[in-house]
Order: sequence, then C-alpha cells, then structure tokens
Amino acid sequence: MQRKIFVLAALAMSSLAKAQQDTSYLQEVVVTANKYEKKQSQTGKVVSVINREQLRQSGGRSLGELLNQVAGTTVPGANNNLGSNQTIHIRGAAAGNVLILLDGIPVNDPSVISNYFDINLLSVDQIERIEILKGGHSTLYGSDAVAGVVNIISRKAATNSTRPLVNASVAAGSYGTLRSSAGVSGRIKKHDYLLQLSAINAKGFSASTDSTKQGDFEKDSYRQETVRAQWGFKTGAQSRLSVSGLYSYYNTSLDAAAYVDEKDFVSKNTNKQIGLSWQQKSKLGAFQFNYQYNWIERSYIDDSSYQASLFTSYSKSNYIGRTHFAELYLNRSIGNIELLAGIDYRKNSTTQNFFSMGSWGPYSTPELNAYMDQLSAFGSVIYTKNRFSLETGGRLNHHSEYGTNATFTFNPSYRLNEKTKLFAN
Repeated sequence: MQRKIFVLAALAMSSLAKAQQDTSYLQEVVVTANKYEKKQSQTGKVVSVINREQLRQSGGRSLGELLNQVAGTTVPGANNNLGSNQTIHIRGAAAGNVLILLDGIPVNDPSVISNYFDINLLSVDQIERIEILKGGHSTLYGSDAVAGVVNIISRKAATNSTRPLVNASVAAGSYGTLRSSAGVSGRIKKHDYLLQLSAINAKGFSASTDSTKQGDFEKDSYRQETVRAQWGFKTGAQSRLSVSGLYSYYNTSLDAAAYVDEKDFVSKNTNKQIGLSWQQKSKLGAFQFNYQYNWIERSYIDDSSYQASLFTSYSKSNYIGRTHFAELYLNRSIGNIELLAGIDYRKNSTTQNFFSMGSWGPYSTPELNAYMDQLSAFGSVIYTKNRFSLETGGRLNHHSEYGTNATFTFNPSYRLNEKTKLFAN
C-alpha cells in the first residue's frame, strides 16, 4: 500500500475590492465546511461563495461559466456550445475527484466511469448560492471529495410570507439563445411551498471546425427544461420536514469529431430526483436526516439520414444510473467543543446497452447491469478558543467491492486578524 501525506500551510486573505472574483470572506456563514452553519473565520477550510445577488447579475452565464471564474476551479468546455460535456476540476485534480452536492446531499452518475454529475442538468435560475470547498474532505463527505466539494444550494420557499411571492425573468442573447424562468413560493400556516420552472433554448453553433470552408456545417441546437417543487411542514417547535422533487431534461445536437460535421446525431439527457430532509433540535443537539433518490438517463442517437461513418448507418447507446443516498448525523456543542457524528448509506446501480445497423447488419452488446453499496460511519471534533481552532475526525467505509478502508483529518488554524488566517490541513 502506498501512502501519501500532504501538508498545506497558507494565508487566506480577502477584501471587498475583490468581491466579484473571490467571496471567501472570513465572516461569511457557510454550511459546507462542517455540515452545519459556521462562520468562515471559525473554520480551517478554504470556502468560496457565489451568492444569490451574483447569480442574479450573471443571468446570461451557465453554471460552468460561473464556476470557471472561481480561483482554483476550472471547468473545461464552460465557454463551448450549450450542452457540451463539462467536468469540474479543483486545483488540477482529475474529473470525478470533485464531489457535487445538491442541498448538501451527494449527486453523481454511476453510468459514467469517473462517477461525476452532469451540471448541464441544473439551472442557474433555481440556485440560491454555491459554496466551493477546496482541498480533500473525504472524512465528512466520502471518497469522491478528494480535491474539493461544490455544494449547490437551491432556492428556498418564502417561509416568512403568507402571500404568494412570484418571480419571473426572460433573457435573450447571441446564437438565438432565450432563457426564461418563473416561480411561486409562500407559506400557509405550518406549510411552506415552492414551484420553480426554467427553460433554455438556443440555435447554437457548430462545435466542429469547418476545415473545408464551405460553410455548410449544421448549428448544434440546445433545449433544456427544469422543474423543481418543494414542500415543507413544521412538525414541532424545534423540528421540520421537507420533501422536494426535481425534473430536468436537455436535448442537444452533437458533431462526429473535431473536423467532421454530423446533422442527425443527438443526445437526450434526463434527470429525476426526489429527496426528503428532517431536522430536529433537542437537548442532545441537532439531528439531521437526509434521503435522496436520483435517476439519470443518457441516450445518444445517430440516425441514418446523414452518414458521417462509412460503416454505420444507425446507432443508439443508452446509459441509466440510479443512486440511493441516506444519512443521519448529530451535531452538539459542549463549551468550546463541537461534536459531529453520523452514518450514511449509498447504493448505486447502472444499466447500459448499445445497438447499431451498418454494412454488416445489426449489432448489439449484451445489456450491462452493475451495482455497488457502501456503509460509512464518520465523526469530527472541533475545539475553538479565541482565535485558535483545531478540527480532527475520521471515517470508516465498508464497500461491497473494495472492502473496508478508513480516512482521517487533522486541521488546525489561527486567525491573525479579521482578514487573515493561518491554517494547515
């Protein structure tokens, strides 16, 4: 077994003059660093935040373009045609080493090799804020958080308003792009609700280069629709239950290669998601339970009306990924010490198949079915006194394929002043 230990010591600095580039203010309240609300100054982590106001002012940009502007984060293909394959990289790590959270819950696609999540399936109009946590955080979030965590926090219901609050927006841009969004939220007695709809349509441009200079390459169009609903209920003076659902779909045209146009090659992508969250505060501390089921399907169809290939007149490949995630954890404060302990369970499965017609007749591959599950226990202890903070913790995983493994963290930090912090991880 090869073991590697990385030690990092750095100064985290921020200023209001850099608000549009780096929002990692030490006084910012974040949830991703510790799984519960905490000021940035009280953590030994590096967290950048894209808040709702910045999202509103960037209505013409995609999620990939926004993340690509955060220091240390790159999204190859962010400025390409809408629908381009986009993966998130933090500090140069490979795809699949950045964990994506949706409202604090991991999302991924078991049908792809590196297990990343297609961020094209998420609409900027339905996001309240984004927290980007840099560095290895597998102790709290599991094995995928090798290089960092991106927590995409959805817009919440207006729990303080008994009248329905309505929002709507329309924006148009180059390449025939039209973005629209509309939603309503409010509260009725102990119940709160939210419904948000978004759509994007674009004529696009050809993703391949026309080396022949004939100008007959097809524009690669894009269409996306997203619907999100949320219902919340106050089950007690210190408890709340929330149920949410997300449906997103996009259809995009593809080209055959960098210099080869394709006029009937399309990709259809669908995401269905349902989640449940319950919070309870008691004398023991704050309990949090989360469950989420995620279903993703990707289909690639190359029809026969235009043949870029001499050997294949029709092909269709289909990939389905299913994910179950459940976790329960407790957070408790005792003087200068904060404790976090919990368990989580994950079950992933995939079904894949391929069919084609060509010069030598039909061809199909046997249907692939695969699955895995993992049970984990994790915990952390944070000691804070004045400007000094020390976090330590560990996680034990039992994987159906890889057996048992463990990870740990040791993270001291010292705040020199209101804008400067020294930390090691």
